[in-house]
Amino acid sequence: MEILEIAEVLKSDEQLLSQLYSYCQVLFPDFAEEFHHLSLEEQRHACLIDQIINDMKKHPESWEKGNVSLETVRLINKNLRDNLEEIKNGQVSPRFAITFAASTELTLSERDFNHAFKTADDAFSRSLRAIAEGFSSHYQKIKQLEKQILGISSGFDTLSRV
Repeated sequence: MEILEIAEVLKSDEQLLSQLYSYCQVLFPDFAEEFHHLSLEEQRHACLIDQIINDMKKHPESWEKGNVSLETVRLINKNLRDNLEEIKNGQVSPRFAITFAASTELTLSERDFNHAFKTADDAFSRSLRAIAEGFSSHYQKIKQLEKQILGISSGFDTLSRV
């Protein structure tokens, strides 16, 4: 069932973002607490998606696919996996980790994932909105951290410093 696959990939995205933020704790020890908090939030989002997956399995008639394609979420997930591996292996500059995190959160925010699934269940609708709002708030937090850590305020500044 395609809707379940989309949910599984989105859950994986949250888990990968959690790993990225955990790794940022090592890369930026002065900001470890902030990255730890972000990592925990991503873990909570993955748990919410897991609850949604369980409900989809129990009550498939209550769920419909929204405006997100499986192809899109798979591409985002592959990008996350590939870049996380490069970051972990030290193949890229530490500053790439934070700019990549900001870029990923912005991409997920722009994809409007609170509309990835349709359900009449208010509790699950609130969970989907909370996850979507998390992308936006995480993006803002990462941009603040980027400015503090790297002394920059936009992605274009990042490109000139690489």
